[in-house]
Amino acid sequence: NLSEPKRALLWSYQKLDPCLQRCFLYCSLFPKGYKYIIDELVHLWVAEGFIDARDTNKRMEDTGMDYFKEMVSGSFFQPFSERFDSTVYIMHDLLHDLAESLSREDCFRLEDDKVREIPCTVRHLSVRVESIIQHKPSVCKLQHLRTLICIDPLVPDLPSSLQRISIVDCPNISSLPDLPSSLQHIYIRDCPLLKESCRVPDGESWPKIAHIRWKRID
Repeated sequence: NLSEPKRALLWSYQKLDPCLQRCFLYCSLFPKGYKYIIDELVHLWVAEGFIDARDTNKRMEDTGMDYFKEMVSGSFFQPFSERFDSTVYIMHDLLHDLAESLSREDCFRLEDDKVREIPCTVRHLSVRVESIIQHKPSVCKLQHLRTLICIDPLVPDLPSSLQRISIVDCPNISSLPDLPSSLQHIYIRDCPLLKESCRVPDGESWPKIAHIRWKRID
């Protein structure tokens, strides 16, 4: 029993190419009102394998930019403000609700300390809670978890199945925990202490990420 606006949004979503649908649903990992930075989001889409790579004459990042522009033209994202030399975008709450409802088996946002269970099917998890300690058992038993986005704080004892981790806007984190050998991708943004710790070649945390194939620290 969807309302008329929600039916219209669902129809717009269903008209998207499947690659764009995956990219849209992935955005449910970020909280409502989140300020999306194009480069950051496209980087994550590429890392997740959401970008169609059949056009070998075009960089996947450029294809990802095209995806984003198409969703902006379809009003899935709206420009919010300027950030340095780029525009920051937001997603309307109703669209965010749609993304969350359609991706609940695959994506989960942990932002409430009252949450006791995380669906066992979750492959992509974002964390933004006061303390991770009480949630650690639930996170560590997620056998299908592939992606972790830490908005704050960082999860210790990361699951062995983890392939990608993004650490965003965590100014108090100064070092990395031991990382699973399965990790193939790490992205760090707006974490000044951690950025210094990951400095090449003598940062405290550098030996923990030196072997990772894809790393970006902004």
